[in-house]
Amino acid sequence: NGEEPLARYQHSTIFIGTLMIVLGGRTNTVGENVLMEVYETENSEWKKFNSIQRFRHTIWSTDYQTIYMHGGFENETPNIPTNSIMKLDLVAHVKGNAQLMQKLENAF
Repeated sequence: NGEEPLARYQHSTIFIGTLMIVLGGRTNTVGENVLMEVYETENSEWKKFNSIQRFRHTIWSTDYQTIYMHGGFENETPNIPTNSIMKLDLVAHVKGNAQLMQKLENAF
């Protein structure tokens, strides 16, 4: 249900409660903006949100509010790896969607 997910590679995926969050990656179109996609496992729906543009990175979370992204490559400099850590405020991204907010809060 909902929009189909974007075909991508060199991305990261993390589960927070019943939500599967897919961040970053690349497509076969150079420089394409790759959105954060959230899959709701309970109703099989995909939602799309703006996110950090990075590929070949790692992500982790210590709570339901924040995802950290480390390393990888950025679209502007795809041949130079980065060692920076980016912080993504998950609540700020999904706050307009009451259903996702409730699922995040239920996760912890």
